[in-house]
Amino acid sequence: MKRYLNLLCPLLAALLVAVARLPLYMGFLSFMAYVPLLYMFEKQELKNWQLLSAGLVYSAVSTLILFYWFSIVTKPGLVGVILLYGWYYFLVLYIIRRIWIRLPRFRYIGFISVWLGFQYIQNFGELRFAWFDTGYSLVDYNYLIQAADLIGVFGLSALVLIVNVLLYRGLIHRSEGWRSTRKAIAWL
Repeated sequence: MKRYLNLLCPLLAALLVAVARLPLYMGFLSFMAYVPLLYMFEKQELKNWQLLSAGLVYSAVSTLILFYWFSIVTKPGLVGVILLYGWYYFLVLYIIRRIWIRLPRFRYIGFISVWLGFQYIQNFGELRFAWFDTGYSLVDYNYLIQAADLIGVFGLSALVLIVNVLLYRGLIHRSEGWRSTRKAIAWL
């Protein structure tokens, strides 16, 4: 099982992220969607080829679920988008891993910052898909979406990522009780 952690965690994360963005009223899944990725970084020393395979798995699952309609227009285009976003996610995971190893004290802030930075930067390329932004998964929750007027979609994305980090800290360090979660809240 541990041997395939670098494939199972991105698969589960992409599945949760993609289903949260579909019009199925399951946006709440985004509040736990990134926990598997955090677990993957915590529990395994990842090599570059493992990060590349994790990026490709994440890209394939999320793209096939969210952009299945690309296959109607162009199957090679769908494969190209999967490969391109696989490369993008590899770069994101690589940067996060570098922060995780070199600056362990800033790993959670680094995870949130890199993921938000990626979502911001991807809005300026030829393949700018706003649908990939995490904040859009909250569209069905009127009270939460009202905050977008003040903090924007990236503020909502930050909120989702912060909740993911806090949930992860609470689950992994539950033997420490609320002490660990309070430390994480204080750190953020």
